[in-house]
Amino acid sequence: MELKDKNIKIYQKPLNDSYFILDEKLCIKEVHIDNCDLFNLPNSSLKGRLLKDVLTEDYLQFFEHIFSQIQKGTPAIFEFSIKNNLAMEVKIYPSRYQTTVVLKDKTKLTHINQILKESNKKTSFLSEVSNDIILSKEPKQLLTSLFDKISAYLDLDLYVNYILDDKKQKIRLTNYQGISEEVAKEIEWLEMGQEVCGTVARDQTRIVAEDVSTSSDPMVQLIKGLGVKSYVCHPLFSNGKLLGTLSFGSNKREKFTSDELEVVDQVCKQVAISLERRFLITKLEEKNEALEHSNYELSIAKEESDQGNKAKTEFLLLMSHEFRTPLNTINGFIQILLSDLQNPLSEEQKNRLEKMRKASKQLQFMINDILDFVRYDIGTLNLEFDYIDINDIINDCIHSIISSANRKDINIYYHELNTNVLIYSDSKRVKQVIINLISNAVKYNTERGKVFIKSTIEDKNLIIEVKDTGVGISEDELSLIFSPFYRSPSNFPSIEGTGIGLALVRQIVDELGGDVSVVSSVGKGSSFVVKIPIGM
Repeated sequence: MELKDKNIKIYQKPLNDSYFILDEKLCIKEVHIDNCDLFNLPNSSLKGRLLKDVLTEDYLQFFEHIFSQIQKGTPAIFEFSIKNNLAMEVKIYPSRYQTTVVLKDKTKLTHINQILKESNKKTSFLSEVSNDIILSKEPKQLLTSLFDKISAYLDLDLYVNYILDDKKQKIRLTNYQGISEEVAKEIEWLEMGQEVCGTVARDQTRIVAEDVSTSSDPMVQLIKGLGVKSYVCHPLFSNGKLLGTLSFGSNKREKFTSDELEVVDQVCKQVAISLERRFLITKLEEKNEALEHSNYELSIAKEESDQGNKAKTEFLLLMSHEFRTPLNTINGFIQILLSDLQNPLSEEQKNRLEKMRKASKQLQFMINDILDFVRYDIGTLNLEFDYIDINDIINDCIHSIISSANRKDINIYYHELNTNVLIYSDSKRVKQVIINLISNAVKYNTERGKVFIKSTIEDKNLIIEVKDTGVGISEDELSLIFSPFYRSPSNFPSIEGTGIGLALVRQIVDELGGDVSVVSSVGKGSSFVVKIPIGM
């Protein structure tokens, strides 16, 4: 509010609750102004003056509001803003002989409301942008939608988005709007430190270019040629790593406000997070696609392998049965010839038949191993558990192998289990494991070699060790010897065998809930250790 008097000045200081009373002629009858800086005049100097006379033309509208309400003769409340940004709440209480006018300063409250309004607008904008960023699946879609919103909010005309190529150490234009395809092609690749975006990527610091149309800075000449007047370029980071840059430009305005730059900063941070997420998703999708392709090829290979294994299994079963039939016939005739008392044989004939019988038994042993291996492989071999004496079983195994050991002058030593504990297991399968291990210890041993067998009980497990002084196994072959049909190149074909024995040993021990291991050194021999639970 202004007064006509020469000494009266306008001050934008808060106006606390104040009032004045007017008579029926609208002369100031009484006045109380808490903050006299507004009028810069004692309250008593205003008495008797017409309200209309102490107001300048700028404030006649204020008088007209008051006069209009007084004429109505009813109480009224209205807000009035003065050109110096002073905002007042005016309350009028008319009566028959006087009217009381109460003034309340609302300048600060109005200013706060305006700030809150702008803040809510910015928050709403950022919230809307964040929602778009979260829902967007593609960078192009994200940035186009984002630009549509931010351009309306900040009056922008273009955006450019560069992504860092780690291998080339250059930035590449991947998304843009507001520039032609020809220009986009010309600026597709930028060196680190080239133009505004390349400089931001190199220095990893935001650049705000204002008053571009009058600038002679070489760095902004490119965007100046595009008609840009103000330009802001942000580096995009994710987890401390530079992803690229994002820039916005206006052809209409020369500067950005600090609030607008803050909005751009918040938007760029969210865009960086979204781009990083999109890149990670793309990499995962590519890996997933590669895995699906690999799984498909593996499934085809597995199907072919299963068919091959099925054919192999069927062939082995058929051939084993076909071998056993004539073999049983041969063994039967050998036994008849050896026991024929009416037509006795000479000693030489008996020795020859005995060799044939041993060779036949060895062949039968090998066929039985193949059949058992196939049965284990297709899951049709049943185990029969009972209480067994491990010393008896090992001694039986040694007895069945001793003739082969004697031919090579190999001594077998057995350190018996010094306890009467019975083992609850499958006698036939345990014997099959031990025979295979002792047979190999003899087969792959040297002339006049030694085989040491030891059995102990440790932590409710039966431990059987078969150690020899033979040729040993190379470190490269240790992981292969338990594979079906594996024969060592260094021994094959000089040493007879099918390559089934150790594979069968592992299968049986696994079925019994145990474990088999080996330690070997070329030229020094091997040590196989079998661990089987003692059962109940």
